[in-house]
Amino acid sequence: MDSVDHDALLEGCLRPFRAGGRQITVSAAAQQDDGASCRPPVLVPGRAVLVVDGVFLLRARLRELWTVAIYLKASPAECLERARHRDRPVLGSVAEVERRYLTRTVPLPQRCRA
Repeated sequence: MDSVDHDALLEGCLRPFRAGGRQITVSAAAQQDDGASCRPPVLVPGRAVLVVDGVFLLRARLRELWTVAIYLKASPAECLERARHRDRPVLGSVAEVERRYLTRTVPLPQRCRA
């Protein structure tokens, strides 16, 4: 399972935003249910820019939706250190963060560019 529910992202956020919708659903679902699906819709101002963050968002399935894509390169050690702080509350332990990071996230940029 990815860290983002691509169908929810497409239907609740990206497609409505691109169509000029006045509200979108913003919920980046983590690896486990953190209540993201219960968040209320967000009102979109008349002039808005949508910024979406995440390495899984560079996959071919979503590539055509981006006007601009920026890939920030950081060392694996720096990314892991950030993940330890960011993802521990969701994943429950530093060991689980490291396991997922080292088996899924580190190899991901090579898969996304394909």
